Amino acid sequence: MTIGRRQVTWLALIVATSGCNADQEPAGASTGGAAGSSAGAAGAGAAGAGGGVAGSGGAGSDLDGSSDRDAARRSFGIFVGSDFIGNQVKLTAVDWASHAVAGSTLIPTAFADAVPFAERGGAFLLERSASKLLLLDRDQPWLGTASIDLAASDDSGIGTNPVAVVYTGTNAYVPLYFANSIAVVDVAQKKVTGAIDLSRFADASDSDGRVDVFDGTYDASARRAYFLLQRIPQFERGIDPDRASPCLPVTPLIIAVDTTNDSLVDLDGDGGNGALALIGANPTAFVPDLAAGRLLVVDAGCYDPPEGGIGDGGPDAQASLPREGRGIEALTLASGASAWLYRHTGTERLSGMVLVDATHAFVSTDDASLDTHWHAWDPSMPTLGAQVTSFPKFGPRLVGPGQIVGLSHVDVDAGTANALVSFDVASGQTTTLVSDIFGDPKYDGRYNGWALLQ
Repeated sequence: MTIGRRQVTWLALIVATSGCNADQEPAGASTGGAAGSSAGAAGAGAAGAGGGVAGSGGAGSDLDGSSDRDAARRSFGIFVGSDFIGNQVKLTAVDWASHAVAGSTLIPTAFADAVPFAERGGAFLLERSASKLLLLDRDQPWLGTASIDLAASDDSGIGTNPVAVVYTGTNAYVPLYFANSIAVVDVAQKKVTGAIDLSRFADASDSDGRVDVFDGTYDASARRAYFLLQRIPQFERGIDPDRASPCLPVTPLIIAVDTTNDSLVDLDGDGGNGALALIGANPTAFVPDLAAGRLLVVDAGCYDPPEGGIGDGGPDAQASLPREGRGIEALTLASGASAWLYRHTGTERLSGMVLVDATHAFVSTDDASLDTHWHAWDPSMPTLGAQVTSFPKFGPRLVGPGQIVGLSHVDVDAGTANALVSFDVASGQTTTLVSDIFGDPKYDGRYNGWALLQ
């Protein structure tokens, strides 16, 4: 899932209201997935990521052939924007064939933090601050069919902060970022039917007591859902210029759920906690590469606090503190081992990725002003390529061979803030598909994310 945001204000509001640190980048707001990625990813993801950055066949994408089950049904791009002043969400569906707005609706909410997810013929809207999952109508996805409460009885009023949807075609698995659990939703019955307890993965060195379940993806061949646990100090502010948080003596983890019985899979097989350890720190994007038998993770990294703390050190002093665990790693599912594909040494924060194939990908970095920049990357090489200025800035996802679709760079004066564009990997050229995704030039809500329903 990517983490670039259309508006800095949006990210600031999430941080302020959720009480999280700068390293909490919930999947699904633009680049990462899951729906990676999740993105999300789709992923991303984030992609994720739902809104996460999607990799090939990853969370938030329908590149596994499942869309062939009903070729007669229309495909839609589902877009969500938020008006944080009026606290309402605008949900719009664009017909994917004609690129015309098929329908839209305004949804009042307690706080307009909402993102869409779609995969395997299912469409969802997460109202994160309200701890709700809205099921969307398959043929009119701007309309809801049921609202499912994901709040916990002991959440102290802060909510559970659901951050992604991993859909198997039957059940939706929803990671709850503010709770050490994953909600299991039977979509046909339109209700929560269970919860997967993740408290065993909490560590005493992490003062917030949370495992920070961040994003996920579904492997239909193995009937397993994989999830990423960030295990970060949520309430630490982070330091400049990359908002790095202090390192903990624990690593992020990958866990798996057997979707035939909703039990945790013993991935390590050595009598431990059943999880696989990553080598980086503070993951920002989860991008599945299941065709290659691996999971890719983008890590923002952390810093080792000096003795006595950082004190009143300014930006220059903070920037000079050594960073650890920064880069892109690949966890091979067969061996359970993770290895670095790229080690990041720049001052920018790694935030997301779109995987195209074995030798083509795009990686995002956020600068000190939270502006997002996309770079070409060959995953077989240890260095990033040049910045690609024509790349879609928000919510990019792979939708077909060599075709990436996302929102254009924001240029309010030119009226391109809500334009959906297609990027051709081979030529580097962009084509505008939809000039205004919300179908209303007067709508000034902030783009939250999008999903592709096939």
